[in-house]
Amino acid sequence: MRALGSENEFSKWLLEVGDGLSEDTIKLPSVCHPKEQNPVKQPYNDLNFKAVTAEQLKGRILTVTNDLFIEIHNVVLNLITGRGEVYDSIECNLSEDSQDQLSYPEESLNSLTPTGMSPHKMRFKKCAVIMLLRNLIP
Repeated sequence: MRALGSENEFSKWLLEVGDGLSEDTIKLPSVCHPKEQNPVKQPYNDLNFKAVTAEQLKGRILTVTNDLFIEIHNVVLNLITGRGEVYDSIECNLSEDSQDQLSYPEESLNSLTPTGMSPHKMRFKKCAVIMLLRNLIP
């Protein structure tokens, strides 16, 4: 997160929180926890998903786990009309060791969804906004 140069106190506090050095109970402003707890409806308000445009979907939904992301992603896709397409990732074992090839078959690799990675099979629809962020310091 970036803060303005004039926000030195906020920047310092933010770094302390991020580094786990803040001893105080962290109180977030009400804008961070709105009354509407529906992760689809809240950021998109009363959007008509039957006639949605890409411009209207520039809101954001943040999730802490891949499972929650996939669940919300599927809910949003079900609200958008049109036929979706399923895309597969390409996973293969690059090891030349035959034991590794047997220990980590392609089917097993494709069943995994490690933190910061999208699932092997993803469904998309036109006008659906997707952004996957990766933690640079795991």
